[in-house]
Amino acid sequence: MNHSCWAWLDRAEWRIYDSAMDSLLESLTVPSNFQRYDKITEGDLLSRLGKWRNEAHLLLEELREFSNRNDLTLREKAQMVSTAAAFDGSGPWVSSQSLNVSRGECWGAVIT
Repeated sequence: MNHSCWAWLDRAEWRIYDSAMDSLLESLTVPSNFQRYDKITEGDLLSRLGKWRNEAHLLLEELREFSNRNDLTLREKAQMVSTAAAFDGSGPWVSSQSLNVSRGECWGAVIT
């Protein structure tokens, strides 16, 4: 068996895996329009922001799955925790579901 081939596959798999985590982190960036949420009158924009808010907990749950990795760097751990922390509080971008996910026990384990 050619072990160098397996090493290449492992590296390629991790690049895909890391790319997926980066994509989740990017998707969970709170849209800047939430800063002026109370002043927005465009129905289409309110609808898109509401859809993002209502789906954010699903993305947080996906991100939580990445927290089970044993090889996370300190930087990756910090990104995950800070991303989840954005949903631990109040704001027009926080739904009750995302609040619950952000307060889950798993995030404390990420930083240990």
